[in-house]
Amino acid sequence: LREELATDEAREYTDVIIREADRLNVLTEEMLDFARPHPLTRTQVNVHEVLDSVIALERPACIVRGVQIQQHYDPSLPDLWADRNHLTQTFLNLIRNAWEAMPHGGCLTLTTRRSSEPIRLGPGGGPMLVVELADEGVGIPPEVHRKLFTPFFTTKAKGSGLGLAIAHRIIEEHGGRFIIKSLPGQGTTVRIYLPVNPGTSEGPLEG
Repeated sequence: LREELATDEAREYTDVIIREADRLNVLTEEMLDFARPHPLTRTQVNVHEVLDSVIALERPACIVRGVQIQQHYDPSLPDLWADRNHLTQTFLNLIRNAWEAMPHGGCLTLTTRRSSEPIRLGPGGGPMLVVELADEGVGIPPEVHRKLFTPFFTTKAKGSGLGLAIAHRIIEEHGGRFIIKSLPGQGTTVRIYLPVNPGTSEGPLEG
């Protein structure tokens, strides 16, 4: 229909229809993902490869916003026994949230390391690794922080309120932990704890 219209003014209306149809399609997919979660398809996954693929997708939007991305990876980390697609969805959502929270630019720092905190160990008593995302954004008020994982709760004009709820469930399905620390005006730090591949670990970590 858009190609058949003769004037730019008429095409403007079809552009709106197309954008809204795309937005509703994304919302419908998120609702279906939340209502009917897909079982995990676990393989050996290198978490750095997953992060790099997501960064490649989001870097153009970060450049437009003046957001710099710094990566501090621990190259000694073993693989995860995880669902690559589900982890990609989780980190895509978190990185997108981070740059959206920095409308005037800033730095997003991604750090990976072995867990030394007193967090419960992974399935079978194995060690866990940490993926930390720290932004310099607007932060999260306490009254919002308490509702972050509530389905359909959102502060975004066009948000579905399902992104963090789905991400939280994905991490828990992997036997991990999801922790968010934030204060208004002081940025947000998200820590994801994930059990490493039991076939590659060298035994529980001390600490």
